Amino acid sequence: KIIRLVTTNDRWVGVSERGKRCGEWHGRAKLTQVQVDEIRELREEHCVSLDKLAMHFGISIRTVRDIVAYRIWATTPARFKRG
Repeated sequence: KIIRLVTTNDRWVGVSERGKRCGEWHGRAKLTQVQVDEIRELREEHCVSLDKLAMHFGISIRTVRDIVAYRIWATTPARFKRG
């Protein structure tokens, strides 16, 4: 994918191909991309349990399960814009 920079305001936000905010820039995001990467690494490389990850990051076990299965947080921004 090609990442394009579009300017409008002060702050850069990641948006999907449809122009919707995604990842940590989504209004309801509780995690950053760095935290999501850390969750995946801890689970995949160190076999940390889902419940321990959920407690550590303050999220539900279901959310952790969906993150490590790439059901959520699978979208990388197609472009960035100021928003």
